[in-house]
Amino acid sequence: MSVIIIGAGDVGFYLAKQLVAEKKAVLVIEKDERKVRRLTDEVNCQAVTGSGSNPAVLKEAGIEKAEMLIAVTDSDEVNIAACTMAGLQSHVPIKIARVRQESFSDPETQAEFKIDKLGIDLIINPERQAAEEILNILTVPGAVEILKFLDNRVRLIGARVTDKCRLIGIPFEELTGLRQELQILVAAIFRNNQMLVPKGADVMKAGDLIYFVARPEDVSKIMEYLGHSGAAVKRVMIDGGGPIGLTLAKNLEKEGVSVKIVENDSQRCSVLIRQLNKSVVLNGLATDQDLLLQENIKNMDAFVSVTSDDENNILSSLLAKRLGAPWAITLANQTAYVPLITAIGIDVVINPRLLAAGAILHYVRRGKVLSVASLRDEVELIEVEALESSELVDKKISDISWPANSLALAVERGEEVIIPTGDTEIHPHDKVLLFTARDAIPKIEKLLMVKLEYF
Repeated sequence: MSVIIIGAGDVGFYLAKQLVAEKKAVLVIEKDERKVRRLTDEVNCQAVTGSGSNPAVLKEAGIEKAEMLIAVTDSDEVNIAACTMAGLQSHVPIKIARVRQESFSDPETQAEFKIDKLGIDLIINPERQAAEEILNILTVPGAVEILKFLDNRVRLIGARVTDKCRLIGIPFEELTGLRQELQILVAAIFRNNQMLVPKGADVMKAGDLIYFVARPEDVSKIMEYLGHSGAAVKRVMIDGGGPIGLTLAKNLEKEGVSVKIVENDSQRCSVLIRQLNKSVVLNGLATDQDLLLQENIKNMDAFVSVTSDDENNILSSLLAKRLGAPWAITLANQTAYVPLITAIGIDVVINPRLLAAGAILHYVRRGKVLSVASLRDEVELIEVEALESSELVDKKISDISWPANSLALAVERGEEVIIPTGDTEIHPHDKVLLFTARDAIPKIEKLLMVKLEYF
């Protein structure tokens, strides 16, 4: 497949790196020569220096032969124009644009102004995605990541093992009672930045980051076992009243959550007051200790910092944690900050650029496979229909020759969702969620008798 990416910032760079690793022919258009040099030094792809909205540059890049165009510059106008011209100039089959302007992501606005006539197949709004991701995480107190599979009937959840966890030190092979009470399968443990796919003799330790699969109705109880409160979030303080903070506050109000939102710009506070119904709007800085104490930060269920200033977000989250907030979620636009933030004690970090890149990859990784998602850049989660010709079919899971660090996490059979054991058999046309290390994908493809094709 031939893919043209416009923009070599964090999103474009990440996409190029991932798609090249998956043997796609990638060419990147970027007007900043420094970004072009960085890209070509680190990624085995072609690059053209220039503007992605320039027809001559698109022609030089080979737009007439491209099968997909992904426009992810920092300019909404360039991204929209590039996709529109790609459709008019050469009828590129798939066109994706990152657009930050909220109105383009609003379904009513899209319908009113006939945005679909621009020929863009997918519009990605990083800010809206970030708000949705934070709201999703807030539904499971203590979670650091939540992915949904099998028609939303299965959750893959990342959570820290606290020192209150009742399962610490117990070998997995001795947790059969828990498996009988709750359908759960621990897919991976991250310990000291190393991934472990647990075997029967392995144990959980305090501080581990574990990823487990469960049905939605079992998640709350499982989180209690891990030492987290199973109670729903009722009180949230938001630092930052920009697009993300406002969208998040509106959605939390709909869920009946009590919201306090801190915003330093008095004019923006007036906008927030007009657009929010029940939220308390506070004019000030969330790095002000006196303000946090006065507003009873220790009684909040979560503190969420989503200003446009990464350093402010980090400092306000650390302060909130020190003053008693049990759970802090921080927005970081700088991708390089992501691993550092969790290392200093902040619970969850949200990076809009990586979210946008992940959403784009999720969209393009389609075909015979129902869904593919990445986990921590090390693991692929593959949702696939079991074909009659597949080596998975009519065998017990324990009898299948799995590649290293690969396993079946869940099976959907009609109306039934199964969290499998070694005795579970996969039937033809079952939907199966698989967990596999990235380097094992060729072997998984052979088992499935399906290539991870793109359209």
